[in-house]
Formats: sequence, structure tokens, C-alpha cells
Amino acid sequence: MAYFGEGEGPIHLDDVRCSGQESSLSECEAHRGGQHNCRHSEDAGVICQYSKKPAEGATDTASACGLKPGAQGRSKRIIGGVKSLRGGWPWQASLRLKSHWSAARPLCGATLISTCWALTAAHCFKRFGSDPSRYALRLGDYHTAEKDEFEKELPVYSVLLHRKYRPESSSSYSRTLLQGWVPVLPGRVCRSRYGSRFSPRMLCAGSLSHSKRVDSCQGDSGGPLVCPGVGGRWVLTGITSWGHGCGRPDSPGVYTRVDKFLRWIEDGMRATQRG
Repeated sequence: MAYFGEGEGPIHLDDVRCSGQESSLSECEAHRGGQHNCRHSEDAGVICQYSKKPAEGATDTASACGLKPGAQGRSKRIIGGVKSLRGGWPWQASLRLKSHWSAARPLCGATLISTCWALTAAHCFKRFGSDPSRYALRLGDYHTAEKDEFEKELPVYSVLLHRKYRPESSSSYSRTLLQGWVPVLPGRVCRSRYGSRFSPRMLCAGSLSHSKRVDSCQGDSGGPLVCPGVGGRWVLTGITSWGHGCGRPDSPGVYTRVDKFLRWIEDGMRATQRG
């Protein structure tokens, strides 16, 4: 299977061999002239490393925050969602529970928000506690049962829970990273369905149509709800939290509003850095 998805149109190069020192693909050895015995399912993805002048007053990491890699136009679509492209959402992370008998298993989604911090849902720590040694954070993971070339598993050094957190629960998960496009709904619609449980620190999103159901579900907890911003930059808007069932048109998914917790997030990051 092509790593970044199958291409289209004629195949111009076959048996391409690059040393890594080339400045362009044309400098690599290859069979040319359109003669090949290839299918698009065998297409190879090329990742080019380059230096980019950072925006004034910003680091390279900060200037790239919220930006997706190249193939912006290729959008594949959680209930009603389909498999995403590898590397399509580079800030997506997986919170995993360590085990003495097997590899760490997926527990919740998470979002990388800086070089050292990831954001997830507090209820992901309800069952097994907040001891950071119990957990690992995996980045670049596309399929939970397969080793991906660029995935990396990192230890967790600190877990910060909001002091007003009240426990909820969640469980099952998908093996491959999914994406779904959901409309953010007006607050009045959310309040009409959830009453007093829906607070100003929440938003809800999802399709209310019986025929087109798109929603987050169990196992998506802690994962990001992102919205497109200016300049192709994606903005972390919500954290997958709770809902009634999965994909029910009368019960859209509920997300924690990230903007309501920015001060707490920034204070927590600064306090740990000072420590």
C-alpha cells in the first residue's frame, strides 16, 4: 500500500535509487521514459527535509504549529469517518497504558501542543490513576497493530489534572487513525439536548441528520477537534469528552472548549518549567 496514498496518472519513473545527497528527484538514478511494471499501489512517498526561515519572533517549532504537511487537497474522511492519510495530522498523539506483559495499549487520543506537552481528557486517567510512570505517549502512530516508520513512543513525566475535574468514563478504540468532518453546533442546540449537563465550557458538534451520521465515539476521548484557521493553520478548538451513544442524530458529541482553559494550560506549562 502506498505510504501517503495512491497517486494518479502516468508513471514516469521506476526503480528509483537515491542516496539522500540529491537536491532534487531528477538527480536520482531511475528507469525513465515511461517503461515500468508498476501499479499505483506501489507508489513511494518522498519526504524532503529542508530549512525554513522562522517567522519573526518565533522558533521553527512554533511557526510550524497547526500546519499540515504537503497534501492539503487530499482529504479522506470516526462513526461516519474513514481512515486518514499517514502523517496527515502530525499533532495527533496516542496516550497508551504500559503493561509488564505486553506492549503499551491505546487508552485515549491526545494532541501535541508544544515540544514537551500534550493535551487530553482528564477522564482518561480515571481508571488507572495519574502516576505518569504508568503511561506512554506515542507520536506518528497510524495503525496500532503495526510498527510505522516514523512513530516514536515517549515516556510521560508529569500528569496535570484540572482541580474541577469530575470523573466520566470511556473504553473501546479503533486500530487505525480516523478522521471525521463535523459541524460545530450552536449552544442552544446543545443545551436543548443535554440541559444543565452542558456548560459554557463545552461545545457540541456532529450531524443531526439520520442519513449522514458523523460523530466521535468511545475511544476517541482526549482526541482533538480542530478547525481550519488563516494561512492553512489548524486551531485546536475542542477535546473529545462525552455524549449519549455514538452517532445518534439527537445526541451530538460534546467537547471541552480549549479557549476556556488556555490560562490553566499556560500556567501549568510555566510552573513545571520553573520546577
